[in-house]
Amino acid sequence: MRGITKANIAIMLSAIIIVSSLCGCAGAKVPINANATPSASAGMEISTGAPAQVHTELPTEAPTAEPTPEPTETPIPEPTLRPIEEFPLPDDPEAIGDCIKDAEVLLYIPFGESEDCAGYNHAIENEDEFDHFPQAFYISGETVYLLDSVNGRVIVSENGNKRYITIPNDNGYAQLGSICVIGETMYICPVEIYWDCIRAFDLDGNELESIPLPEQEIKVSMVAYLTEHDGCLAFVDHSLTLWVLKDGEFVEISKCSVEKILDPEMNITTENGSISFNTGENTHPGLRRLMGDRAYVYVIEYVPGTYDPVVWEMSYRVYYSDGSLAGSTLVDYRNVVGYPNCDMFINSEGELYIMCCMQDGVYITKPHLRTEYVSHLDEIIEADND
Repeated sequence: MRGITKANIAIMLSAIIIVSSLCGCAGAKVPINANATPSASAGMEISTGAPAQVHTELPTEAPTAEPTPEPTETPIPEPTLRPIEEFPLPDDPEAIGDCIKDAEVLLYIPFGESEDCAGYNHAIENEDEFDHFPQAFYISGETVYLLDSVNGRVIVSENGNKRYITIPNDNGYAQLGSICVIGETMYICPVEIYWDCIRAFDLDGNELESIPLPEQEIKVSMVAYLTEHDGCLAFVDHSLTLWVLKDGEFVEISKCSVEKILDPEMNITTENGSISFNTGENTHPGLRRLMGDRAYVYVIEYVPGTYDPVVWEMSYRVYYSDGSLAGSTLVDYRNVVGYPNCDMFINSEGELYIMCCMQDGVYITKPHLRTEYVSHLDEIIEADND
């Protein structure tokens, strides 16, 4: 598969354990949650009650005042999320659940060397150790920000108009790994190593400040992704702890623990409760976001007995807190350029957006989430054997 090198495979193997057996066949719709979502009335009793009695006489005595209840602690409400939308199925049955063909495409940028193209550094062609291409994106209102890492800039798209913001960077494009935009300020941090801080820029690319990360023993970026929390810059680290910038320093706000990492049956515990779900046989899930009553995960489905990490396909899935599947979207791994080649963004209403780096360019889409998709595993296996 073009764009996946030995170095890429080493990275993938460090994060994914390849074991077990195959399910699903190419060209068929693959259900990815065996448990049906409960109906709205399941487990509920609707009581009509007796007719109301009308009192026509006034009471002869004043009612005794009820004792004042002890004050109770009001729980913090979960954010209200927009319901998962239902969309008509695409005309092409093979496109069902595809993150590009069965989606709203917000932005497409071809790969190339001209100004209106996104940068793609192919490791084999350029004798580099890794492939490089856009690593992240962010959406603020109607504006899409694409982190064009190879060209050291941010591509801004709004209402079909594009502009380009150059990011001062002395240590190479591999550093440009995550982006968040709050108001008129862009925050950017590295993929893994290089910076021990998050850098802030205005929308003209002028550096405003450098915000140090909390101290740690291992000098590797602790940032999994940047985000916004109550109007403040925040990030989630690789242990799923939320850190929020307050008075110039990052403060730990909430923690999350995950049992059975890379196991199909994932159990997640937060300060607000727990969520458990099962992604199915021959899969490895990776938790990416928790919001409200939902968990947003990427899921790798692989071929049993095959130790080549190229032989897989990846989907993004949304699970409710009761473990039922809200929806999913499939990344067509027959046409990707390398690894990692995807990123996700969730807005304040819980809507999922995907970035995919494919052979012809980078796509940012809003997928139509489905409870099933069309698998291409057999074709991927056949291509890998050739």
